[in-house]
Amino acid sequence: SVYSGVVCILMMVAYFTDMKTAENNADQNATEETGAPSSRGFIIKASCLFFSINFFYGGMEVGYPGQLMRFAVEHLGWDKQHVTILMAVMQGANALVTAMAIFFSKYVQPHVILCWDVAITAVIFGILAILVEMHTAVLWTGSVLLGFGWATIMPSGFTWATTFMEDSGVFSGLYWCGYF
Repeated sequence: SVYSGVVCILMMVAYFTDMKTAENNADQNATEETGAPSSRGFIIKASCLFFSINFFYGGMEVGYPGQLMRFAVEHLGWDKQHVTILMAVMQGANALVTAMAIFFSKYVQPHVILCWDVAITAVIFGILAILVEMHTAVLWTGSVLLGFGWATIMPSGFTWATTFMEDSGVFSGLYWCGYF
């Protein structure tokens, strides 16, 4: 839940930075018409911000299955095969939504997909944190919905970032290294 909260806060900062940049570009029509690139300071700040987002997102995506295994075995008394099936279903949901997002990305803007992903992930982590010990169905449903929720955070974030700043090798490297 903490990781999800940090990712949500970082995404809101990035979103409002994007809105401020759009307002500044609207005020400076001459700069927009010439296609001048973003300032170097802005690129550095945005690259560091997206590195941080991916760093926490990667930790969330990798950390949750590890914690899920430990929690379900130690606290719920499940056997490891049962938890492995749950993680496989979660990753299957992730793969399904990722495949569907390829087609929907033609019709839905990246920042909309990203907002939905972050919102679903934050809500599900909150629900899991509060209700996970009530019933095993909460853990199953929450894990599958997490697979749906974080399926396209990374590619949508990259696509969205490249809409307001030039895609350079340094930016791409920082963005993807944050995840790994």
